[in-house]
Amino acid sequence: MIKLQNAQIKRWLSSISTSHSSDYRHQLLVENRSQRIGAVSELRTIVREAHQDTKEYLRQCTETDLDPLGDTSKPSIVDAYPENLHLNTKKAYLGEIMAGLIAENFASSGPGNWRVLTFLFRLHELAFNQLELWRQTTEAPKHIPGQPGEDCVAFSIDASGVVKASLVCEGKCTNDHDSSMIADAHRTLSSKLTKPVSLSRIIKILKDQSNDDEAQRWVDILLHLYNREDVSYRRFDLVSYTCGRLPVRNSSWMPLDKPHDEYTGKRNLESVEIHLADVDALVEEVYRE
Repeated sequence: MIKLQNAQIKRWLSSISTSHSSDYRHQLLVENRSQRIGAVSELRTIVREAHQDTKEYLRQCTETDLDPLGDTSKPSIVDAYPENLHLNTKKAYLGEIMAGLIAENFASSGPGNWRVLTFLFRLHELAFNQLELWRQTTEAPKHIPGQPGEDCVAFSIDASGVVKASLVCEGKCTNDHDSSMIADAHRTLSSKLTKPVSLSRIIKILKDQSNDDEAQRWVDILLHLYNREDVSYRRFDLVSYTCGRLPVRNSSWMPLDKPHDEYTGKRNLESVEIHLADVDALVEEVYRE
């Protein structure tokens, strides 16, 4: 299972301002440039681990041991994933991973002790189609829409191992600034569902990690959440927005004192901005083969 608690990431990103009301919190993070080299090294490891489930899934879908020499006429999409995908696709992936890092290292909504168990990249079939097109025609993958469902989900359990809260996250990432990304993230989080819509898919991914005892323990925990109705359980929401352009007239791109106008979820919401320099270069570096 992926591990996102990371001291180097905490040294790299510093919280320079927070504001909050009873059900809304805004946090602004900026990078410590002196820590960027160390952060890139850590991010490369985290990115590799985040996509490992998908690589195993693709391997099961495409590879065979029928040929004892292992000779194939064309390269495998397993070896091209995710490095050969379009920069904007990888940027979207990093946005989702950053949401997970924020959830475990910086989020203060709800009971805390958030745990991201896996990412849902194996559901992104449009990406696999692009790699198959590349495999057969050598045509470079194009930018494509993101995967369905939540970008990232974290869970918090009590002392008895029962889920007391979930944190549903939307992660956006741009080299510049895009207000439509922010609006879209808040609209998506406004779902009426209290349990994550991707809960069953998370359970399936963990089930497939049959040699991981912790993953199997979480399968039982999440199945209990999926099948029960518990008035003590709550859902919290989080928007993570990574961008390369700093605001000029204000200190932040998202509201400081109230939820974005597109958020209608009526739950506790945390909005986190991460201001970085040269996001595209960072993405290329951490996704370098």
